[in-house]
Amino acid sequence: MICASPSETDGPVKSIADPSAKVHFLGKYRFAALLLLFSLAAGLQAQAAHAPPTASANTNPTRPEATIPVGPQGYLPPGDLPAFSYYALVELHFLDADHLMFVFNVPALLKRDDNCPTSESQRMVRALVLQLPSGQVQKRADWELYDFSDFLWKLGDGKLLLRRCNRLESVGADLQPQPLIEGTGTIEDVSFSPDHSIVVVQEKAAPSADDKSSGAFPSILAEGTVAQRTKVDFIRLHPPQMIAHAEIPVPSDIPVTSKGILEVLTAPNNQWVVNMQLFHGTQQQVGTIHSVCVPGIRSITDNVLLATTCPKEDEKVFQGYNIQGALLWEIPRPPDQYLPELIAIPKGAHFAIESLHLKRPRAALDPLTKDDVEGEDIDIYDTLSGVRIATFQTTPVYTGGDNVAFSPDGTRMAVLHDSAIEIYDLANLEKAQQGAPR
Repeated sequence: MICASPSETDGPVKSIADPSAKVHFLGKYRFAALLLLFSLAAGLQAQAAHAPPTASANTNPTRPEATIPVGPQGYLPPGDLPAFSYYALVELHFLDADHLMFVFNVPALLKRDDNCPTSESQRMVRALVLQLPSGQVQKRADWELYDFSDFLWKLGDGKLLLRRCNRLESVGADLQPQPLIEGTGTIEDVSFSPDHSIVVVQEKAAPSADDKSSGAFPSILAEGTVAQRTKVDFIRLHPPQMIAHAEIPVPSDIPVTSKGILEVLTAPNNQWVVNMQLFHGTQQQVGTIHSVCVPGIRSITDNVLLATTCPKEDEKVFQGYNIQGALLWEIPRPPDQYLPELIAIPKGAHFAIESLHLKRPRAALDPLTKDDVEGEDIDIYDTLSGVRIATFQTTPVYTGGDNVAFSPDGTRMAVLHDSAIEIYDLANLEKAQQGAPR
């Protein structure tokens, strides 16, 4: 999972204008001794910001097109602790309009594998390819993983990106992973541009032989310690090509579009300047945001950005901006919304925010338990207007992995609800939302 955003842990991030496409983030820590505490506090603050909107009811407004029970395939809902420990226990992805891949954790006896640095967290997951709408299992495979972090992302064209230890592989409907990218250290985060043409891979360098023999671990406060820094590769996927490289002190959230890297720089009077560092060319200024807290930036499409801002100390909103910096819309964030996560929907006409629906507002440092959570909300919005067109609530609640997916044409939603996968038509959800009492 992401530890903190660059703007929360770094100083101003310098421009990227290296014609050789070698990118270097040169942000400096003004107060190195406070870095660790600041990073932890930023991470907790970001988690507290994840809160689902108060959907009007716990029952969903429309019936699914299809319901596929997955209990007979070995799926078991998680216990309370794993669900709230940010483990990626399930993954749900469309391969194409008529096929879903569902991956879930299964108990198994495993032989210890010391080839992966995190082999102490070995586990087994089961992958199923389901035909729609029947739910018939067309292919099945078991994969061994080495940690509980996110491990599966969509690539497009019927392919997914599978992470196993420090290897990134391409896998399709045959469930036969094919090598794609081999890391030299520990892969800590994987993210994509909105159109999934660019993958961003963050990797911690492997410890040197001297570090291993001495048992010493470099401090993240020592900026000169190369082995402890995070290496970032920006890779264009079609065809595979390294287009930029970076080094940053700690794993960070790095929003990108297909054209460049988005960054937030400080300015006077609670102003924040959003720049784009182009992969091929100089930087361009996107616009200025007013916020009393550090704004978080996500790219919904190449032309529309989502900013999480604080107009006041006790108020947070989502704001939509176009790439020219014009404000398109604002969406208030209620205090009972926790861990909001942007889901970009294919074709870009809509986007979703998935979040936990709390029974009551909570303080940032309060522990989260099952008694605090009413369910998991999925709110779907129009990208250009910010109008909410549909809302859906599901259980069980997951804080890692993916339990909701959207079809490649952006018209259907698949969601894991209780012990079944339900398929919804977005147009029907929109009609139900329009007919619901206000």
